[in-house]
Amino acid sequence: MEGNKKKILVIEDNKDLINSYIEALETGSYDTLKALDGYQGLDIMSKNFGNIDLVLLDLMMPGVDGLEVLRTVKDNEDKY
Repeated sequence: MEGNKKKILVIEDNKDLINSYIEALETGSYDTLKALDGYQGLDIMSKNFGNIDLVLLDLMMPGVDGLEVLRTVKDNEDKY
């Protein structure tokens, strides 16, 4: 039944928080992907196009913040 698991990408720059989120989600039988910044998150989304069911996104991150990730995804829906 593993193919039926929902896949969640967590984008969070705080390593303690992201590990807590991942642990909780995996305990809940979700497949997870993690990114420590917006650049990694966008890269993971483009490489997994159509295979991510939900993105949990930190809005305040250095570099590419969460709002910029949202704008990028919205402006390039065919890629993300």
